Amino acid sequence: MKSKRIVGIASAFLIVIALYLGTKGYFLHQYWIQDISSKPKIESTFTLEEKTLKEEDTVDFYGIKMDKMLQDFTLEDKNGIETGYATYVLYDNDKNIKEFFSLTVSDSLLTSFTGNEKIKKSEILEFLKENNIDTISSLLKFLKNYSYHPNHLWMSIRKMKENYLVQTILSNISPKQEASLLEEPFDGFTYETKDENFRVFQITSGKKTYNISFRKSEFFNDEVMKKLIETAAFDA
Repeated sequence: MKSKRIVGIASAFLIVIALYLGTKGYFLHQYWIQDISSKPKIESTFTLEEKTLKEEDTVDFYGIKMDKMLQDFTLEDKNGIETGYATYVLYDNDKNIKEFFSLTVSDSLLTSFTGNEKIKKSEILEFLKENNIDTISSLLKFLKNYSYHPNHLWMSIRKMKENYLVQTILSNISPKQEASLLEEPFDGFTYETKDENFRVFQITSGKKTYNISFRKSEFFNDEVMKKLIETAAFDA
C-alpha cells in the first residue's frame, strides 16, 4: 500500500515536471531567438542648437521649411512623394547633378511598430509606456542598456517574451552602424554611411519621423549640414 502511494506521488511529480517542461518548451519555441540583434552603437552625442528663421528666409521641402540657401534645388522624382520619399538635386551648367539630398517622412517610429504574429503592436506600445519611453532618444538609451540573456527553459515566460519583444523593436528602429544621439531639444540620431559619402539625420518631431540624407561635398560640409538641421521647421 505504501509503495503504491510512493509510486503515485512519483508519477504525479513526473507528470507535473513533464507539463512544466512541455509548456516552457512551447514558449521557448514560440519566442525563440538565438541571439539578440546588435544593440544600438551609440557612443557619443551630437549637439544642435534649435534656431528659427524668418518665413522669407525659408523654402518648403516636402513639408519641412529649410534655409533658402537650398532654393535652387529641384525635386528629382515626383513619384517618390507618394511613397514618402523625395530627392532634391542641384544641377550644374551641363545639367549634371552637382549636389543632392533626400528626405523620407513617415509616421513616428514610436507609434508605427507593426508587430507580428507573436507580438502585437499594442503589446509593444504598452511595453514602451511601462518603461517611460516616450522619445526615440530614451528608447535608444533603454535598448543600449538592456540586460539580455539568451532564452532558455529555466527562464520565465514573461522574460522570454520580453526578449523577443525587444528583438522586434531593435529590428525596426536601431541604427545599423555607429551613430551619435542628438541632444535635446532634438529627438533622434545621426550617422555617416559606411562609405562616408553621406551624413544622415533621423529626427522625430510630433507624429512624424524625418530621415534627411545629405551627400557630403564642399557645399554640404559639416557646418552647413548642421545649420540646415538647426534651422529646419519640421512641423511646418
